[in-house]
Amino acid sequence: MNMPQKKRLEGLSEKIFLDRYAKKDADTNNTRVGDVVLVLTKDDPKFPTKEVGEVTARNGRNLSVALRSGATIQTSIEHVTLTVEKTPEEMWDRLASAIASVETTEKQAEWTDKFRYILDDWKLVPGGRIAAGAGASEELTLFNCYVIPSPKDSRGGIMQTLSEMTEIMARGGGVGINLSSLRPRRAIVRGVNGSSSGAVSWGGLFSYTTGLIEQGGSRRGALMLMMYDWHPDILDFITVKQTAGQVTNANLSVCVSNGFMKAVKEDLDWELVFPDTSDPDYDEQWDGDLEKWKKAGKPVIPYQTVKARDIWHTIIESAWKSAEPGVVFMEHYNQMSNSWYFNPIICTNPCGEQGLPAWGVCNLSALNLSKFYDAEKRDVAWEELSKVTRYAVRFLDNVIDKTPYHFEENKNNQQKERRVGLGSMGLAELMIKLGIRYGSPYSLEFLDRLFGFIAREAYLASADIAAEKGAFPAFQAEPYLSSGFMKQMCGVYPEVEEAIQAKGMRNVTVITQAPTGSTGTMVGTSTGIEPYFAFKYYRQSRLGYDEQFVPIAQQWKDAHPNDQLPDYFVTAMDLSAEDHIRAQAAIQRWVDSSISKTANCPNDFTVEQTKELYELAFDLGCKGVTIYRDGSRDVQVLSTEKELKQEESNHSGSGQADSHSNSQQKQPEQDDFRADNQEKQQSTQGGVLHCESSFVSEGQQKTKNNGNGNEQQLHRQDTGSSGASSLSVSSDHEQKDGVRAQESNDGQESTQESTHGNASPSAEVTATKGGESESASSNNVYKRRPQVLRGATYKINTPFGMAYITINDLNDIPAEIFLNVGKAGSDVFAMAEALGRVCSLFLRYGDHGNKVELLIKHLKGIGGSGSVGFGANRVESIADAVAKALETHMQEQACDQERQRNSKGRNGQQNHQNDSGQSHNNNQQSSENGHQSKNNNQTASGNHQQVNSSRQESIEQEPIAAAIEDSSSAQKDTSPPMMSGMSRDLCPSCGSASLINMEGCKTCANCGYSRCS
Repeated sequence: MNMPQKKRLEGLSEKIFLDRYAKKDADTNNTRVGDVVLVLTKDDPKFPTKEVGEVTARNGRNLSVALRSGATIQTSIEHVTLTVEKTPEEMWDRLASAIASVETTEKQAEWTDKFRYILDDWKLVPGGRIAAGAGASEELTLFNCYVIPSPKDSRGGIMQTLSEMTEIMARGGGVGINLSSLRPRRAIVRGVNGSSSGAVSWGGLFSYTTGLIEQGGSRRGALMLMMYDWHPDILDFITVKQTAGQVTNANLSVCVSNGFMKAVKEDLDWELVFPDTSDPDYDEQWDGDLEKWKKAGKPVIPYQTVKARDIWHTIIESAWKSAEPGVVFMEHYNQMSNSWYFNPIICTNPCGEQGLPAWGVCNLSALNLSKFYDAEKRDVAWEELSKVTRYAVRFLDNVIDKTPYHFEENKNNQQKERRVGLGSMGLAELMIKLGIRYGSPYSLEFLDRLFGFIAREAYLASADIAAEKGAFPAFQAEPYLSSGFMKQMCGVYPEVEEAIQAKGMRNVTVITQAPTGSTGTMVGTSTGIEPYFAFKYYRQSRLGYDEQFVPIAQQWKDAHPNDQLPDYFVTAMDLSAEDHIRAQAAIQRWVDSSISKTANCPNDFTVEQTKELYELAFDLGCKGVTIYRDGSRDVQVLSTEKELKQEESNHSGSGQADSHSNSQQKQPEQDDFRADNQEKQQSTQGGVLHCESSFVSEGQQKTKNNGNGNEQQLHRQDTGSSGASSLSVSSDHEQKDGVRAQESNDGQESTQESTHGNASPSAEVTATKGGESESASSNNVYKRRPQVLRGATYKINTPFGMAYITINDLNDIPAEIFLNVGKAGSDVFAMAEALGRVCSLFLRYGDHGNKVELLIKHLKGIGGSGSVGFGANRVESIADAVAKALETHMQEQACDQERQRNSKGRNGQQNHQNDSGQSHNNNQQSSENGHQSKNNNQTASGNHQQVNSSRQESIEQEPIAAAIEDSSSAQKDTSPPMMSGMSRDLCPSCGSASLINMEGCKTCANCGYSRCS
């Protein structure tokens, strides 16, 4: 019998398949010439790097391997992974046979063929654990993630939860834990004559343990921590990640109730409460469910009454800064949940797409929607989609019986409710084939029709299986059909209700939308329900990085070589955040579990806009919401105008600033930072104000020195701008957690005035110690940072995304550098901050001499995994960007000084100040010939006795580089995979600047690494 020729994958798809999903031969002694193998090229215990190659020679234990990139390397059999399966067809055969094996003997052949049919050509893409484990080993679990019960509120209970979490993670599973069962901070602990350290502190223990497990294996531990909105520690939980190192290895989400949202909208008080721990039934009955505790007539102790809007604002503000915590509308979730009457949802898995009860699991696969396009009819292939959906439900139901269970509690729960999660990928590709623009009003109608159809077919399939094999044991028709989701489903599709009444339901839930980063990349389509993140990428090859389009875009370009992509080719950053939420809500209507999706927002997205987005998600019926503001980072949000005025009054009588006390300033309390976002737009620029525009109106006033070493607050008089610009507070490198603030006025991007043209420093830049003046230009000592420095912020594109490089001057010479690249908590951000600190230390120690030139010389041209731009504008790395910023800065200084001399000659207007017998210019610039003076921006931190201010000019250059060049460009870039307008982090596996936020997860566009698979 002639077998069809098996087709190998290529490039990254082949690498992902062989590494993660193909069956392996553990005995590499079986390696032979001609075998396709994975070769270890970077022996890192945490993130090893492997390449695909073919064995060309073997001498004992030594091998010669020709890599797919064209190079030939010498290695040993210990450093290769030998795969039994070389092609997807071989894997599909294995999976079909394994999953059909739980059928009765007479039906196994039938369902092997049917499962093989839906797997063929990637019509159904199984979850990673199913693909890797089914039929490969009887010991490998086929489930990815778990939710375990909330910890019992005792030392023994907490240690039991820790043990359960550790065992699951050691086997590669992710874990969700709701901390609400743990008593609040300072609550009395009877029996030990002490008080509790609080629920958040124990969350820190779970997070720390997750980090340890991550270090011990190849799969990163994944942890979700949640807390209800009524818990007395909720504010600590929301802001815990603002304390460095306390919770670093967990995702955080707040469980928000309908009552809380009502209190927010009506500006009501909100009571923070906790059960009376002295109740005799507390130890046995308390499990974190407050409503159940109240219904049992048990006492509850009020701890604090706060404004609901204050808590809500803190959540929004924190999400705006760093994309955490997420929000899960848990009461709404349980109202919609089909298991509401016997198994309430208490937490989600780490990625958020599966709200689960205690001991619930994720059982996942995805329909590849890009395969269901009928080219002749230019429509969805509805009949084919119906068939594959129905077969896929049975496939996942069989997984429940096929998988081994390492925890009896998981087995009991899963066999009681038989929860499955059929998701999708390739949605964006399907919509492009249909010519539908993602996010458009018509697209929402299409999404409603498409996912309603899938849900209908899946539920009818589950009912059919129930008729054949029996309903899930906890099924009761009346309460099941009274869930919020089933009422909605049966209202549109009454035939579903009829089928369930007649046959029952095999599975308590059927539909989900999980991340598909690795599998979607392997298949070569868009991931999950997300739009594409870019249509052009750069893949690594022997000669560097080759420009590539995603397949659907390449097909269109081949057919239309001289045309630009049409407007229905949209990327995630082309859409507004509201477009993302409305698309999520349209799909959520037909998803009985939840959705892992990120609403991507631009960097200038404000706190007020974030608040509106979260409230829109609630109003539209989403079960949760997560945003990612491009380049978001932890900064202090602006003080109110009242606080600014208070700061001015605190400083109005000060003659000198004690620079030593700067390093001892305490972090302001959260409540001290509030911004009226209807008038003020906040942006993030590494601790200093950044302004996109270099020019403001000629009516702007200048900054004066009042003779006491204090800057007077000045007001901007731009046309069309209302309200004063507020003073910017810059954190010193000597101060680890200094105040950082940014603001732009009325949604406009503002500027900072550069005064580095001064001949010598004014009073503000002389540090004092013990009442004696300490020269800022001493040749042999470390130059302390004065209270006020002047400088400029440069916006430069780098291989890691847009960098904002702030250079401040001391005596007209650069003295410190701030770098803002990427998101707080990312490796890129940490390394950039370290580079800025080291450069600042170098510049401020001893005589400046030619230090700036030395920095430029040694930083310029340093290369990394890729670059952006061409010719003189090419940027090789962040270090290279700093060198270019320094060069530009010195050139701007020379130009400013020349302009200043010309201005003096033309106008004769000079302002002089005498300081220690020297004359100083007060930086007055000409407004002739269309030259506009720069804007003064002032910020202040609330409740600080001193303000460490930085008044700067933001110089936005002509873009030095663009991550995505026009497709007509004939020049070849060597950049790694990237996409325009989005920040990227370092991939821990391949090391390239290609790690992007998508589907509520992080995925590398270069090597396919994903933290969720």
